[in-house]
Amino acid sequence: MKKMIISLVVAMAVTPGFAQSSILATLSHGDETTIFYGGSALREAHAAAVNGDVITLSSGTFSSVNISKGITIRGAGMEVNTTTQSEPTIISGYFTINIPEEATEGLIIEGIYHDNSIAVENAANAQFIKDRLYEVTTYNSNNHLMFTHCRISNELFVRNNNFATCVNCIIWNDAASTEGNYNWECINCVIEYWQGGWNRLINSSLRNCILISPWEHEIDSSCTVYSCVNISDEVVNSIFGKIPNTTNVSMLREESNLFKTYDGNYKETENFELTEEAKTKYLGQDGTQVGIYGGSLPYDPTPSNPQITKCNVAAKSTADGKLSVDIEVNIAK
Repeated sequence: MKKMIISLVVAMAVTPGFAQSSILATLSHGDETTIFYGGSALREAHAAAVNGDVITLSSGTFSSVNISKGITIRGAGMEVNTTTQSEPTIISGYFTINIPEEATEGLIIEGIYHDNSIAVENAANAQFIKDRLYEVTTYNSNNHLMFTHCRISNELFVRNNNFATCVNCIIWNDAASTEGNYNWECINCVIEYWQGGWNRLINSSLRNCILISPWEHEIDSSCTVYSCVNISDEVVNSIFGKIPNTTNVSMLREESNLFKTYDGNYKETENFELTEEAKTKYLGQDGTQVGIYGGSLPYDPTPSNPQITKCNVAAKSTADGKLSVDIEVNIAK
């Protein structure tokens, strides 16, 4: 990451009540940028946005908003970053995602921490990137959700003819309904599954994943599973019993032999790094380690988009309507 100070003198629409180093949201629409301030800034920016617009959030806490437009929402990150000395962007409160079918633009949410539930009603194409989420549940049908480098701490509930792809993610307390058809694809993930056992998982693909659960129910034969490691309290019958290939491994819950620090209890600070021995012993289909640090996209919580860490706005505009704005931005190298 590198830090840039950008000084602007622009004709810019700014909401009243701004202050130096404020919590803010910028709304980009073509060549026009509008700035909103305070905890309600996300709501105000969303109200003013149209499909295809980009909302960029600073660090700080924002009230949630029901998302009904195909837009991009970018935050400063899902956790405290000691390297860039930046705080996370927190969206607080339950919200829904309900994007009309006629919207040609998909939804993208990157670099945020969310502390409540998200109900996905309609989202033909929604991407969550480097987000720390609490709970995501799909409703209606034909939703396609993509999660990359995300942490979901309570539940990802996929059901009713929906499709979800998870790449290098941590998914805790996963649930997948046996009602209706759905497709759940996970690549290089760490997954803890307790909602009724692995037998509830159908029509799904698991590759290079670490599966954690006390349940021994076998994964349904409708699933494709390759190069996965299962750890559980009691391995009497492998959860891979109905899976024809022999690339998967089951073992007792002895996390000290697999993870450096994970002790069987989920923590927000746990990074699920493998021991040096496990990195070379348990390999995925591509020859890299199983879990979130393997594959072509090793887990990294730092957002790829520019992150607003500070914004200083002049107290007054000039006579010709221009406003001086100093924005401090961290940009990935």
